[in-house]
Amino acid sequence: MHTLQIGRDRYLFSWEQGAADLTPAAVEALVRQALDGAAAWDAMVLEQFSDGEGALVFVRLLRGQPRYFAFADSERLLAACAGCPPETVSSLYADQGRYVLDLYPEPGGPPLSLYEFGRELAVSPHYPAHLAEYGKALLTGQAVRELRRLFP
Repeated sequence: MHTLQIGRDRYLFSWEQGAADLTPAAVEALVRQALDGAAAWDAMVLEQFSDGEGALVFVRLLRGQPRYFAFADSERLLAACAGCPPETVSSLYADQGRYVLDLYPEPGGPPLSLYEFGRELAVSPHYPAHLAEYGKALLTGQAVRELRRLFP
């Protein structure tokens, strides 16, 4: 396994042998083992590309808890996403007649467009479980990127 840091909290891993047998759980365990000396993180996003001869895995470490923003309609949601960096780790849900965007903001905080077109939700630690049970996941992992791609 080879490791290359490609930015702040971003890494590239490559395997040359035995890559066909790597499950997502096995990849995550290997990445955690390889990054044991790195500063603590709360979650990670993995993108794995493999064939019979090897694998590439892009990893982004996430620190802190996600922030949640509510939007009354799709117009406001799309306007807010236009002001977000496309690489923002985010998911979109439908919950109680509104759109809810959760995201892990960059170190400078959430983009101001989120506050301009939506409102930040003050949530309990149980809110992710509420979304999983009662909300409907519309886009997960890269919601901002997908919305910006689909609605330029």
